[in-house]
Amino acid sequence: MIKDIIGPHRRLLLICIAISFALYMVSAWHSAIYLHPDEHYQIVEFASYKMGITHADQLAWEFAEQIRPAAQPLLCYTLLNTFNSLGISDHYSQLFLLRILSALLSLLSISLLCISALPLIKAEHQRFYIISSFLFFYPYIYGVHFSSEAWSGCMVMLAVALVALHYYKSGKRPEILFLLVGTLLGVAFLFRFQTALMTIGLMACLFFVQKERINLLYMIIGGLTMVALGALADHWLYGEWLFVPWRYFDSAFIHKHTDFGDQPFYFFPILFLLMLTPPIGLLVLAALVTFFITQPRTLYVWLLLPFLAMHFFIPHKEWRFLYPVISFFPLVVTLAWQGWREKGWPIPVSISKLTKWSIIVFNVAGIVIFIFYADHVLFDQKIFLARIHEAARSRTVEIASSDTGNSPYVLPKGSIPQALFPEYMRDKNVHEYIWFALPPSQLSGHDTIHFLCTTALEWQKETHNAPRPIVQRTLPDMPWIRTIAGDAAYQSILANTYYLVEL
Repeated sequence: MIKDIIGPHRRLLLICIAISFALYMVSAWHSAIYLHPDEHYQIVEFASYKMGITHADQLAWEFAEQIRPAAQPLLCYTLLNTFNSLGISDHYSQLFLLRILSALLSLLSISLLCISALPLIKAEHQRFYIISSFLFFYPYIYGVHFSSEAWSGCMVMLAVALVALHYYKSGKRPEILFLLVGTLLGVAFLFRFQTALMTIGLMACLFFVQKERINLLYMIIGGLTMVALGALADHWLYGEWLFVPWRYFDSAFIHKHTDFGDQPFYFFPILFLLMLTPPIGLLVLAALVTFFITQPRTLYVWLLLPFLAMHFFIPHKEWRFLYPVISFFPLVVTLAWQGWREKGWPIPVSISKLTKWSIIVFNVAGIVIFIFYADHVLFDQKIFLARIHEAARSRTVEIASSDTGNSPYVLPKGSIPQALFPEYMRDKNVHEYIWFALPPSQLSGHDTIHFLCTTALEWQKETHNAPRPIVQRTLPDMPWIRTIAGDAAYQSILANTYYLVEL
């Protein structure tokens, strides 16, 4: 079946997959620890707790609230113990292997999604689609991370690819295929509950457009089986029987036990321009609108529309929430382009050429910047974890934190090492102490690297006469964050800025 679909593009696909594999390996090597703290604190640290390394009172608040699904922590627990049994005991090496596995899964899912969608694309657009699928730079950033967003997105892509392959050439045992599809979507749900919206959209398409009945039943059986197994995993983590999906929904939307701030409906369109680069972001936004208008019966519309609509209008928004669907964007752009041409809508030749060249240039630039120089790009304090771990192998690293109780700038965070250095990744040569000020006498004469918790305002106040050399800080001054988040949120972010000072 796949050989029939690939046809004349077999050589191109093999080249693209080989290049993509190399890029994923480089990205996995250069990527520092985690892309977002939740990737570590809500998965690896939960597994570390079950391994007897991390204490319950050091875990993220989601553990006490019992709202985090245990399926991925259980998978992480199994993998980490497997690494230990193979003699790979260094925790940073183990996390690197998790990124390798994530990269391989991402490559597999994108490759199968690309191949399965080719029958929908006209011959003149197929080469463009194949190249853009593997050239798109953003999956190389998040796809190498052992996060719920990345792994749930991969499960959805694999499930949708199987459905597309089924309708290209029906097999003799479709019930087995749909049982597998339901299983994959059930796993995606256990990794990230929000993917249920994509499952609902896909099932609606199968019911109303494809007129499926019996196969849908097999799909539901596969999904519910995974949900039941997820309940067993939750019991393994929390030690009692409970329905975590409902607890999460209640905490997030009914009683709202936490408040991470609200963003306007145009928050995501702005992030499309910022995170995907303005040319690619603008193209994807225009393509999404065109795609939904011109391809209403395509299963990808039914899959993506409810997920995107919900995330555009929920109060709290983060860019990582869209990771499960970002790998679909090259397909969306291609089908939108094809639908535009089928409608006979005019498009100047110069705009067409400019669009294609922009896609190539900005994706190549994204690959160079975010893959080959990923460890030089400031995302968050994860850069410090890698930098300090490297230093702590041969020398003492002292973490000097401002007085978090009295500082007018630094928000109370408790122990700085506890907040920045999870127990699973703790180095023996890293020590902590607290400064109630920043006297120059305590910043000299030591063969150490000092890690300072302070803010830009506090730093300038204490050191304006004798500025210290700053090796790195977690958050550079970025006015666009103030524009999007507002002054209050921006000051809150600046209040958790950290500096690495080497003397």
